[in-house]
Amino acid sequence: MEWISVNDSLPPLGDYSVFVYFNHGGMDMVHVEDYFKDITAGIKDGIQRYTKWYVSQGVTHWMNLPNAPQ
Repeated sequence: MEWISVNDSLPPLGDYSVFVYFNHGGMDMVHVEDYFKDITAGIKDGIQRYTKWYVSQGVTHWMNLPNAPQ
């Protein structure tokens, strides 16, 4: 498995988790639906705004989790 830059591609939306690497050097397991789906950023001038939450959290790379042991 290799790290994938968020500039190259994002994980497909779904109900699963991936490892992410942050620009401050930390790593964590995150839920794709929570981190990569367009989520509301509120309403401005009567228009709903959207954002990708990972951008504000400093995620730079992601990778799939390994398969569970058999």
